[in-house]
Amino acid sequence: MTDLHPVAQRWLDQLTTSTRNIDSLVAEGFQGCSLLDLLPWLDGGQGLAAIEAIDWVKSRPDEDGDVALMTVDAEGLDRLLEWMLETRGSCPMVYALEEDIVVPDGITLLRPTAYNLPKGVTSEEVFDEEFSENLSALFAAIKDSYGNHAHLYRIDDGQLVETIEHGLFLAGQFIDLKDGELFDFSMDAINQRIRYQSTGCYHVGFSA
Repeated sequence: MTDLHPVAQRWLDQLTTSTRNIDSLVAEGFQGCSLLDLLPWLDGGQGLAAIEAIDWVKSRPDEDGDVALMTVDAEGLDRLLEWMLETRGSCPMVYALEEDIVVPDGITLLRPTAYNLPKGVTSEEVFDEEFSENLSALFAAIKDSYGNHAHLYRIDDGQLVETIEHGLFLAGQFIDLKDGELFDFSMDAINQRIRYQSTGCYHVGFSA
């Protein structure tokens, strides 16, 4: 494990270690993040202070030796993740129960579209079967960060094509299926940075 600031190490050492592993804690309603993913934030400064504000338990190591910090404070964890995104533009993946998606009335699950296209190229041509499968795999990172109720709406094809030789950069919009709110997002696959921000619009009642 990476050497930690002594203050962070002392704080980590005093946390209660559960007799249950990550999966068991998730099944009981806990949420949390891999300790390995949190290490860059345990720097003894603002990151440690933000993490310390939550009541954590350490999971029992799983078969691969992975340990997570888990909590029942879902609101506190949401605030922490939002602060992480605002501070560095990324946050760790979260262990949590997968939410059942209930699509509100008035929201139709449209096939994603592309914009900023080359002249003469249609969105349907861009979204062939192979591209759609690859895009779904990439968008899983947004779902891991934002939540399983994120639904891909549009992608910026021009931005994707421009950057693909130098490392994938994905940008576009997604919809929150809980309430239809529209978000702009970007994902830098090289630097592992994900950003998203509400457009301030509630995109309900649209048609195909």
